[in-house]
Amino acid sequence: MEWDSVASIAAICALAWSYGSAGEERRALFRSWVSGNIKKAKPSVSIALAKLGLLAVAIGAGLVAWGSGQEVYEFKVSLEPITRGEILRLLAVVFNTFSYSIASLVFVISVFKFPSQTKAIHARRPGEILKLKFDQSCQSDDLIEALKHDGVTLRVVSIKRGKVQVAVEGPAGVTISEGVIA
Repeated sequence: MEWDSVASIAAICALAWSYGSAGEERRALFRSWVSGNIKKAKPSVSIALAKLGLLAVAIGAGLVAWGSGQEVYEFKVSLEPITRGEILRLLAVVFNTFSYSIASLVFVISVFKFPSQTKAIHARRPGEILKLKFDQSCQSDDLIEALKHDGVTLRVVSIKRGKVQVAVEGPAGVTISEGVIA
């Protein structure tokens, strides 16, 4: 047995012992700390794992396309007489090459594309308050009247660095004001 293995086992035993002897309050704090960090990392890790999976599928499809391309090349440079079976196999291999090349390209593009800007505004957790801040040109009387009668429509103007700029439109699509949702 190597010393690295012994050191790893000793470290695991020491961690288990320190966790067990920490007391209920400290164990609860440790569990809440771990769950908080897992919740923070979950979106990033899930996106990374999805991209890694797509990349693995893309690499697999690319390898199949490469192998099929090699078979087409071997058929091209072959000096033996051509048979009907070889022609049918060549057609299947050519179709295979194109379909797996396209699939691989689609998967690679889906992995490396930039995330699209969404038009929906989502709260990050239940009960979260989204604040709408208006600029100085806000016509507050028009806004209040529109809210009393028909309501208003928030139209997304732009999304930059986590801030959503919206235009507040009253009835008939008239822009009342513009603001930023922070």
